[in-house]
Amino acid sequence: MKLIRNRGSRRSAFTMVELALCIAVVAIAMVAIIGVLPAGLGVQKLNREETIIDEDATLLMEAIRSGATGFDDLTNYLDYVIITNQPLNSGALSTYTYKGPLFKLLSGTPTPDPWTELAFPQQILGLLSLPQVDYSKQGTNEVGQTNLNFVMAQFRAFSGALDEKVLPQVRGDTIPELKLDQAFRYRLNVEIVPVFSHPTNQLDAANLFQQRVLANTLYDVRLTFQWPVFGNKIPADVGGNFKSYRTQVSGRMSRLQIPLLGTNDVFAPNSNIYLRRLVPDLTTPPAALSAYKPKS
Repeated sequence: MKLIRNRGSRRSAFTMVELALCIAVVAIAMVAIIGVLPAGLGVQKLNREETIIDEDATLLMEAIRSGATGFDDLTNYLDYVIITNQPLNSGALSTYTYKGPLFKLLSGTPTPDPWTELAFPQQILGLLSLPQVDYSKQGTNEVGQTNLNFVMAQFRAFSGALDEKVLPQVRGDTIPELKLDQAFRYRLNVEIVPVFSHPTNQLDAANLFQQRVLANTLYDVRLTFQWPVFGNKIPADVGGNFKSYRTQVSGRMSRLQIPLLGTNDVFAPNSNIYLRRLVPDLTTPPAALSAYKPKS
C-alpha cells in the first residue's frame, strides 16, 4: 500500500536569520529600557528630596514666623550655623560660628574659629531670626545696627526615613554616628528683611509714622534650601538643587528670653549678637513709636 503524506501537516521552525533578528530587536529594546531606568530613578530621588524639603520648610518657616520655642528636638538636627556680619560703613567682615551638640568636627578638617555649641533650641531660633538689615537701636553692642547679616545653617532632614533619625538612647546605647553621616542634609539660607528698610534719617517727614510702623512691624522672610550636601568640609559643598520659600510676617523683633539661663538679655556665646525672635499678630504699634503719631 502506498502512503500518501498530507502537506498541510508539515511544520516549519524559525531559521537562524529570524532568531538573530528577534534577538537584535529584544536587545535594542532592553538597551532603551536600561538607558531610561537611571533617569527614572533620578526623578524619583529628586521627588523624594523635594517632598522632604517642602515638609521641613513648612516647619522651619512656622517656627521663625511664630517665634515658636517648643521645638525641643531642634538641636538633634542642626549641624552648624555660620553668621557673616558686614557693617555698612566699612568692609570688615566678622564671622560667628556655632554647632549643634551632635555635630562632630572631623580631625584635619579646616574649621572657623572659635566654635560655640548651641545647647538650647531657643538659641537656634534666635540665630535664624537675625534680620539681614536692621536699623533698630535696641542695644549699644547689638550686631544688626546698620549692618548686613548673612545667616547660613546646615540641617539634617526632620522628615524622611526613620533610620536617619537620632532616637533616644535605650539601655545606655550610644548614638550611632553612622546614622548622622548617612542622613539627608541640606543648606539653609535665611533672609529676614523689613519691607521698608531705610535708615531713620532717610524717612519721609510727611509719612514718618506710617513708615516707622512698616520698618518695625512688617518683614519679608525668605528661606532658600540647597541640596544635596557633599563631604564634611565647613561650609560643605552643595549640589545644584535649590528651592526658595517666601512669606511676609506682621510682627516685630523682640529680645529672646530663655528662662533656663536665668537672664532676659541673652547673648549668643562668644559674640555680641542678641538672640531675638519675631513676635506675630501685632495689633498696636510699639510704645516707642507713639511719639511719631500725627496729631489729630
